[in-house]
Amino acid sequence: MKTVGILFFFFFGVMGLSAQTTPINDRDGSPMRLKWFSEQAPDAVPKYEHIELGMMLPPNVEASIRNYLNGIPTSRALNPFDPQDIEVVAYFKKENAPSEALPEKRFAFYYRPYQRDTSSKDPNEWGHKALETLHPFRARFTPIDTGTYVCWFSLETKLSPIAISNSIRFEVIDSDKAGFMSVGENKRYFVRDSSSFFPVGQNLPWPACDPAIYPKCAETDCYNAEPWCSSTMNPAGYLAYHKQMKEYALHGGNYFRMLIAPWNLDIEFEKLNNYSDRLNCAWEMDEILREAKTNELLIHLDLHVHYPLEDVSGYSMWHWDYGDIECFPYDDPYCYSDELGLPTVRDFLASEEAKRHYKNRLRYFIARYGYSTNISTFELVSEVNGIGSSPGVTENCQADGSHLSMPYREDASMTRLIYLWQKEMLDFIKYDLRHEDHLLSVSVSGPADFILGDSIYYEPSLDIATYNYYNAGIQKYFGFTEIMDDFQTDNGRSPITNLNPPAINKPLMFSEVGPGMNIEYCDSDLRFIKSVWCSAFSGVSATAMNWSNQYNPELWEHLARIDSIMQGLRLDQENWKGVNDISKDKMGDMMALRRGGKDKKALGLVHNRSINFYTRRSADGTPCQTFFEDNPQYFDRRYAQAQTLEAKGGKTKLEVENMGALQAYRIQWIDIETGQIISESKQNTGFNGKLTLKHPDIGITGTGLLFFIAEQL
Repeated sequence: MKTVGILFFFFFGVMGLSAQTTPINDRDGSPMRLKWFSEQAPDAVPKYEHIELGMMLPPNVEASIRNYLNGIPTSRALNPFDPQDIEVVAYFKKENAPSEALPEKRFAFYYRPYQRDTSSKDPNEWGHKALETLHPFRARFTPIDTGTYVCWFSLETKLSPIAISNSIRFEVIDSDKAGFMSVGENKRYFVRDSSSFFPVGQNLPWPACDPAIYPKCAETDCYNAEPWCSSTMNPAGYLAYHKQMKEYALHGGNYFRMLIAPWNLDIEFEKLNNYSDRLNCAWEMDEILREAKTNELLIHLDLHVHYPLEDVSGYSMWHWDYGDIECFPYDDPYCYSDELGLPTVRDFLASEEAKRHYKNRLRYFIARYGYSTNISTFELVSEVNGIGSSPGVTENCQADGSHLSMPYREDASMTRLIYLWQKEMLDFIKYDLRHEDHLLSVSVSGPADFILGDSIYYEPSLDIATYNYYNAGIQKYFGFTEIMDDFQTDNGRSPITNLNPPAINKPLMFSEVGPGMNIEYCDSDLRFIKSVWCSAFSGVSATAMNWSNQYNPELWEHLARIDSIMQGLRLDQENWKGVNDISKDKMGDMMALRRGGKDKKALGLVHNRSINFYTRRSADGTPCQTFFEDNPQYFDRRYAQAQTLEAKGGKTKLEVENMGALQAYRIQWIDIETGQIISESKQNTGFNGKLTLKHPDIGITGTGLLFFIAEQL
C-alpha cells in the first residue's frame, strides 16, 4: 500500500530502534507474533541460506481474509493477494549498519502448507491435502553478508492503519554456499560469487507425468503434459519431475529452463487476483526449488507460458488460451478476458486494471521465490511474439493454418505495445519491487523485432538478451559465433536489421534451440549434440538450450563433458571471444573460444558438415530424408553424401586467427563422445598470426565434431 513506506520511516524516525522490538497491538489486543520457520537455528544461519518467518494475524484481520476466501459479500472482506487490501512487509537490518542505512525490504506472501496424498493404490485418487497454519503470511530472505540481523513485519490494511510486529534476531555466519548468478565484468559471461559460471543445460519445460521416468504415470489417466483434467496436475507428475531433475544433475546438467504453465505451476488462471484454489501449485514450486537446491541446479524460470496470451492458441491449447472458442465444454477463457471484459489480448496489454492485477501476480512470484539462489533468471513470457496470435480453426477444433496471425511480426503498433508492456513489467520488478538479486530476461522466437519498434534488449532493466532459435540449416552451428558478434559488436555494417542490431553489451542466450521441420528424432541425436557443443565454444553466454530430448541421460553426458572443460576458465574476466572459419570447399568449419593477451589459448571444434541429419538419418522415409529431398532450396547438395573431412591444406584449410605471429602451440585433439585424447602435436603460427589446424581425419560415422585445445608454448 502506498502509505507503508512513509508511515514506517516516520514511525521509526521518531521512536528509534527500540520500537522494532515492541509489539504494537491490534485494536482487539492481539499482538502480531513472528515465528521462525527456517531449518537453521537463528544463532547460526549460513550466508546464502534463506530464512523464512511467519506472522500470526490479528483475529479481526484473519476473519476479514476468511470472508473474502469464502466469498462472503462484506465491505470488511480482505483479499490477501491484493496489496490494495492488505500489505505485509518484512524488514531486515544489520545491527551494526550505519544509522543512515535503510533496512532491506521483502514483501510477505499469503501461504498455505500442503502435503501430497499418495496413499491410494490408484494414482488417479492422489491429490493435495491443505494443512493448517497459524502464520499465513510468510517472508523469505537470503542474507548475502555475515553479522547480526533484526527482522520485523509491518501490517497495513484498507480497514486499519499500519501496525508493527515484534522482532526476531538472527546471526549470519560465513559459508561456502554459492550465491546468486550475476553478469560478469565483460558483459558476456556470468559469475556466482567470485567464480565464473557457464550455464550448461537444456529445457526441462515443466512437470509432466512421463511413464519412462516414473512408472506410476502409466497408471494415471490424464498424465500428459498439457491436457485438460478438470484440475491442475496429479502429484504423480510432480514426482516424475523430481526424478527427472535428479537424473539430469547426476548426468551432467547444471542449468535448465522451466516455464510456468497453467496446468501445473501457475497461480492465476480461472480466478483473477485470487490464488486460493492454486496455492497447491505454489507449494509444488517450493518443492521444485528444494529439489534444485539438493541437486545444485540453477533454473532459468520463465514466469508465463504464452498460451494464455494467444487469442486462440496455435498449439491447439484451447483450454489454456485467452478466449473461448466453444470447442469443448470445459473451455474457460483466461480470467483477464472473462472478469475484466477485455475481448482481445491487445485490450489486455493496454488495460491499466489488467496491468495492476498482473503486477500483483509478479509480485507474488518475487515475494515467494525471490529468495532462491537456485533461480538464475526470471523471464517474463515465453515466445512473446506469439501474444495475440490466432490461427484458423476447423469444426473439429484443429488449427488448420488457414490464416495464422502473428501481430507482433506484422503490426508495428502491436509490436510497440508488447514492447511497452514488457518494459513496464521489467521496470516494476527491478525498480518498484527493487528486486535485483536475480537477472531478468525476455523470450522471443527469433530475435526481438527491433525494426518494428521492439527495443527491449536495450532497456536497463533487462539483464540478458535471449531468443529461441529454430533452424534446420546445416550452417546453423557455424553461425552461432557470427550471431554473438553481430549482437555484441557495433560492426558498422548497414542496414540495421533484427540480426544485425546496434550492440547490446549484454549476455546473449538461445533459451530454446531446435531444427523444427519434424527432424528432431531421426538424426541420431546430431541436432542435440551439435547445438550444445558448437554454442558452448561460439562466444554465446551459455549452451543453447535444446527443447526436445527432455529425458535422455545418455545425451546429458555431453553436458557433463562441456561443464568439465568450462570449470576453471575465467570467461567473465579474461579476453575470451568467439571466432570461426570455414574451408574454401565449404565441407568443414571451425568455431572456437580464443583468449587474447600474452598467454593466448583456443578451445574449439572442427565440424564435418557432411555429417548431418540427412546422411546420419535413422531410417529412410523419415522427415530427415524427406525434408532434405523435398526442400533443395534449404541445402547445398554437396552435403547429401557423407565424406571424410581431411586436413590437406588449400581448399580444406581451417585457421584460428589472431594467435600471434610465429608462436608455437601444443594442440590436443579430443573425442567428444569419450573425452579421450586422440592425438597431440606442435604447430607454429605464420607471420599473419593464424594457427592452421592440422586435425585428424573426421570420418563418416560419429558426430562429425572433433574438439581441440591449443595452448601457447
